[in-house]
Amino acid sequence: PAHAAPGEEELPRVPRRRLGKTEQTIPILVMGGSMRFDQRFDPKLAECVRFGVNYFDVADCYAGGTSETAVGNFHSRMKNRKDIWITSKSDAHDPDGLEETVQTSLRKLKTNYVDLYFLHGLKDPGYLTADLARRAEKLKKEGKIKFFGFSCHAGNVDELMMKASELSWIDAIMFRY
Repeated sequence: PAHAAPGEEELPRVPRRRLGKTEQTIPILVMGGSMRFDQRFDPKLAECVRFGVNYFDVADCYAGGTSETAVGNFHSRMKNRKDIWITSKSDAHDPDGLEETVQTSLRKLKTNYVDLYFLHGLKDPGYLTADLARRAEKLKKEGKIKFFGFSCHAGNVDELMMKASELSWIDAIMFRY
C-alpha cells in the first residue's frame, strides 16, 4: 500500500508482475499513451502514480507525436523519473531508423534513458536481424535503453513470438491476444 499522510487511509496499489526477461516488476495495469495528455501537467499521470501504475507506455507516433512530450514534462515537473517506467516505441524497424527514433524519444521524454524500447507494430520477422541486434545492444551499452523488444498486433503474433524465443536480445514483447 501507498504510504498515507497522518490521519489518512493508505491507498490500494495495483499488483505487480515480472516482465519478460527483464527481471523487473511492473504493474499489471499500465497507462497507455495513445490519448492526448495535457502537455503542461496531466493529472491522470499523477493519479496513476498514486495507485502504483508507474508504467507509462508511449510511442513516437501516439497522440500526434505528443505522448512522449507529455510524459517528459510530467516527470520533469514531479522530479520522479527514477520512480516511473517508460516504454516507448519506434515505427522505424531498421537499425538506423531505430537509433534516430530513440534519440528523438529521449529528447521529447526529457530523459537520458528509456526503460524499454520496442519496434512498434512489428509484422515481419525479417526485421529481427543481426544488424538490429547489434544496434539494440549498442543502445543498451550506451545506457540509452535498458531493455529492447517489439510490439505485435497482426495475425502472426505466434510466429513472431516463436522467432523472439530464439533471440537472446529480445527482452520483452507486447502482443495482442
